[in-house]
Amino acid sequence: MTTIVTRTAKGSPLTHVEVDTNFTNLNTNKLEAGAIALGSAGTPSISFTGDTNTGIFSPGADQLGITTAGVERVRVGLNGHVAIGNGSTITDYNFLNIQGSNVTHTVGVVLNKTDTTAQIWGMRNTGPLTFYNYTANTAALTITTGGLVGIGTTGPTRSLEVAVGATSNNGILVTGSNSPGILISETSGSVNLNLVNDASGAYIGTSSNHYLVLRTNNTERARIDTSGRLLVGTASTTGLNSNVAPVVAGNFMSFEGSVSASHNTATTLFTLENLNATYIITALVAGSNATHYHAVYVIGSIAVPSHSIQALKAGSFLTMSLSGSNVQVTQTSGVSQTITWSVTRMANI
Repeated sequence: MTTIVTRTAKGSPLTHVEVDTNFTNLNTNKLEAGAIALGSAGTPSISFTGDTNTGIFSPGADQLGITTAGVERVRVGLNGHVAIGNGSTITDYNFLNIQGSNVTHTVGVVLNKTDTTAQIWGMRNTGPLTFYNYTANTAALTITTGGLVGIGTTGPTRSLEVAVGATSNNGILVTGSNSPGILISETSGSVNLNLVNDASGAYIGTSSNHYLVLRTNNTERARIDTSGRLLVGTASTTGLNSNVAPVVAGNFMSFEGSVSASHNTATTLFTLENLNATYIITALVAGSNATHYHAVYVIGSIAVPSHSIQALKAGSFLTMSLSGSNVQVTQTSGVSQTITWSVTRMANI
């Protein structure tokens, strides 16, 4: 038990030895209060005069709770995690858990920069999760309960939706020194669409073995198939050789390509989609002056009969003909030749 020397009579101060002895006794034999009851949110163990439902209590072993108006507001768990909100609870994944007990509550965090910039940002949960610019009173980014992400919009309808305003720096910018770009991958069919920019140029196309389609008004207008053929106004490649360039279909088009043709064997250059039109086709075997020869072929509509002009050079013929809707070339040089051709489709007459 701690002994403290005192004086009751006036004019009898403690000696310096008695003072030193008192301090020694207090330091050696500390005063200890009895254990405080755990309490509860409604009746905290430590409260204030006239306000007995506000204070500090322990919701369980190694836990500390803070309550106001009889409701737990903050809890510190045994693992050091903190929960803030009405009826705060601690789970294994909480480091800081902010809760709201009512669907009308906006639960969140506000970061207020009070210097000359006076910028206030926050993150709030109203069902969707929103990163909010309180200074401008606008939502910068929203994640819906379905996992859709909106930038500049609070109601995204796609996995990522970007809504731009009237400023000059709108849109998406991808930068980098090692071929920056965007890859869109359809995983079930392993289809990969790439938009890539490197030091030598920009590219758009598939990096998988799939065709590329161009559309307007949600209707296919042209496609490049996996063989590199350009199909305009059609998706059909019926009757085409793999080394044939475009299918011609449109009101006015010009295309070119090349094909290897054996001696005296009709070889298809391309397929016509519309026989009621006029086509001007030229074919050429390019070599030295002694072996250079070509042919011109005109295919007319119903009103203009088809005819062929064929050229002879170095004893070899190069001719073109129409077999059904296939334009074919035949050369009689005695060996296989590479035929370069071009076609222009005129408007219907």
